[in-house]
Amino acid sequence: MPISQTVPLPRVRCDLGLQLVLNVPEWFADPAFVAWLQGPVTKYTWHTYGPVGEYSDVIVTIDPSLTGEGSNPEMPFHTALMATVRSRVMPNLGAVPILCRLTNLEA
Repeated sequence: MPISQTVPLPRVRCDLGLQLVLNVPEWFADPAFVAWLQGPVTKYTWHTYGPVGEYSDVIVTIDPSLTGEGSNPEMPFHTALMATVRSRVMPNLGAVPILCRLTNLEA
């Protein structure tokens, strides 16, 4: 018997959102990007302080209106990130923030 039939689940709001994955090893090779990644502001990442590696992914949020606002407007390459997102996504004022996962994988 599925657990949902035996245990009452709390009322939870659930919104579907958009996630983009951008493989950008050249960003992870840039000293300014690494300084931002390792900076004092908390980020959603698997990276630990030290050299970047294939597990240094970081997730940034982008406002669905595509105005450029989001969790990390001071991030190096923010302009390039926004141009990439705008080329693939239409603005949607009522949507949840877009998650962009930046990966450091060799092609």
